[in-house]
Amino acid sequence: MGRGPAGYGLAQEAARSAEAGRIDRYIETHLFEPLSSEIIAEACGGSAAHLARRFRARKGESLMAFVRGRRLEVAAASLAKDNVDLAQLALASGFGSQSAFTRAFSRAFGVSPGEARGAPTPLARKRKTPMLPAPTLIEREEYCDAINLAGLSARFEPKTYVEVAELWKRAVQQFGFPGQSGTETIGAFRDRDLTAGVFEHLAGVRVTDQATLPEGFEVWSLPAGKWLVLRQALTAEPLHLQMMAAETEIRANRLPQSGRRIVNSPDFQLYPAPFKLDGGWLEHWLPVEA
Repeated sequence: MGRGPAGYGLAQEAARSAEAGRIDRYIETHLFEPLSSEIIAEACGGSAAHLARRFRARKGESLMAFVRGRRLEVAAASLAKDNVDLAQLALASGFGSQSAFTRAFSRAFGVSPGEARGAPTPLARKRKTPMLPAPTLIEREEYCDAINLAGLSARFEPKTYVEVAELWKRAVQQFGFPGQSGTETIGAFRDRDLTAGVFEHLAGVRVTDQATLPEGFEVWSLPAGKWLVLRQALTAEPLHLQMMAAETEIRANRLPQSGRRIVNSPDFQLYPAPFKLDGGWLEHWLPVEA
């Protein structure tokens, strides 16, 4: 079965997401062992320089700044619960002295380790966040007949977002089956809980009624109706950051300002063929009241 050009582009983005997940898991598993870009690159694959660039773009801080910050967050949690010795905690956290630990802790949390003892609520580390690129969105309305989508689906929550990449990798390997309609790929969402960040996601394509579905594929039927379509111009920035920026802009500004109301039906993102980042585009399709 062929992937199709759009599926290939999304598979590449999924591979980058899977790489990020491997790196994050390795850091958490080996947090209090010697760590560096070289050590992590050797364990997870790729070059140290490549890893460091992608990590900073994704997290908003360098890899080692993130590692030190995570160690301090674990230290802060220990101080809140246990009567730990500060000198021992400093050494366990990778600092050469208690004074160096105290300075770093105070910069990270705005309070000293002594003041953090028995804190009733978790301390929040001051950290940089990746800047979301301002999205360029061109808006139009469409009236469409019913749409049938077929693909692999699963339910996700924040701690399992990294598994979306694996879902797409499995799905695109089977695209190009009899009854597939067009070469565009579609990521559909339903049963969204925007507050909790939970949703059901389908990695799929449009299909005809006579489609012969690969094993494990299911069909989502989207009713006929009116759609708000926003075409997003893409840049070389990481795709997930661009999508986050667009979602924020659409739901926080575009929808409220327009007075449109979303209906209770799946929404989706359409990825053209061939799919590319810099200079390419994708579309956000939202079902709205007629």
